[in-house]
Amino acid sequence: MEIFKDCSNLARSGDYRHWSNPQTPLPVDFPPEPLQTGHLVVGELNEIEILGTKLKILKVEDILLDRMIMAREWDDLQAHVQAEMLMYAHYDEMDWPYIQRQASQIGVLKIFQKIQKKVKRK
Repeated sequence: MEIFKDCSNLARSGDYRHWSNPQTPLPVDFPPEPLQTGHLVVGELNEIEILGTKLKILKVEDILLDRMIMAREWDDLQAHVQAEMLMYAHYDEMDWPYIQRQASQIGVLKIFQKIQKKVKRK
């Protein structure tokens, strides 16, 4: 991406995996491998191309699972709301069997079911 070609514009956080550029409101996170949601390794990534640069990004299902983990482990209301918003915005395109299977394995099945029930009513 053009905004990341000139590294002099980039600012790195203290943890060395979060980067930002003053020309864009989007931070970039380079997490260590293997990518995981909870204790489960993420199997697939989406690949997008922006201005000729291919980027691998998490699928929305794995982001949803990550937010549900945050909601459970830290009793994080904001993460719970983000999970609800993700589910609502992407409801028709979600891989529900995958989410249910993963949610069960990582211990967030009750949160998943609660959020899904709420979103279905909307």
